[in-house]
Amino acid sequence: MVYRRDDLRLLQVLGPDARSFLGGLITQATDLAVGQGAYSALLTPQGKLLADFPLMSVGVQELVLGLKKEIFDETLKKLRLFKLRSDVQLMEISDQILISKFDASQPDSSEFSACESEAFELNVPDSEAPDSEASNSEAPDTSGVSDSSKSESCDSSDFSSSDSDDSGTSNCKISEPDESPLAFADGRWAGLSHGLAASTVQGGTPDAFHRARAQRGIPEGAYDLIPGKSTLLDEGLACAIDWQKGCYMGQEVTARMRYRALIKRILVPYQGQASVGQSLEIAGKKIGEVRSTYGNHGFAYVRKEAADQVIDGLHLGGPIGLGQFNL
Repeated sequence: MVYRRDDLRLLQVLGPDARSFLGGLITQATDLAVGQGAYSALLTPQGKLLADFPLMSVGVQELVLGLKKEIFDETLKKLRLFKLRSDVQLMEISDQILISKFDASQPDSSEFSACESEAFELNVPDSEAPDSEASNSEAPDTSGVSDSSKSESCDSSDFSSSDSDDSGTSNCKISEPDESPLAFADGRWAGLSHGLAASTVQGGTPDAFHRARAQRGIPEGAYDLIPGKSTLLDEGLACAIDWQKGCYMGQEVTARMRYRALIKRILVPYQGQASVGQSLEIAGKKIGEVRSTYGNHGFAYVRKEAADQVIDGLHLGGPIGLGQFNL
């Protein structure tokens, strides 16, 4: 199924300096070939998460970001502060919508392509269980890609592409979605991909998409963490970072957390009935709280040492049933 991401707004970064401008700010490398995608983020200088988003290479001089509606304006404002003399335009795309898809050939139990997490089960008394429908509100290595390969239009059976215009952009639009992955890989899960479509395209709702990603244990910081306070490594989104790229905002703190093992809390997917803000306890001691719920799945933010005590090496999507927590 293709899902309409009506919860996101599309930001176009266009111009000769599009890649160098954005590459100096976000966590992911921007030397993607046209038609490739990744998952990336914008951090504060202190390494805190401001926004995380699908990153799509639409043209040689055009990148597109899918940003949660509630943080779109603030993110655009921050990016414009760094524009200075860069030959780049920052504009919203209003006649297209982001669509997302989970590859049916990838079983729900398959692991992250780059972001591994772990799952545990909440043991919640039936009397405390909320309604079942309650909800909270590695990119490919292309460093050696030549300019000629980057000038190719989007290569996907799902897309109808026109030749690039003088600005180096290409018109990558969905034609008729089939069972193939969409043009832009996500990077958080091997079977998740995105595309750009006309705003009239039919598809599942954003709520249905978030329930589907929660079932697969795929975190999304704009929904599952607190922007401005959490870090990518807390979120389990190391795959949104290219550790080989040049500088980006928040790099020093992020690298220190990784190499000095300073991660104290982690986001973990769970299965069970819970409500946002409920505390998790082990032997009467609070070890974390529920951050988001999507039907019978969600994410909890817990102390790493406590999670290590009850999680025995299972990867994301593996069998669930470890640990007994009091709420």
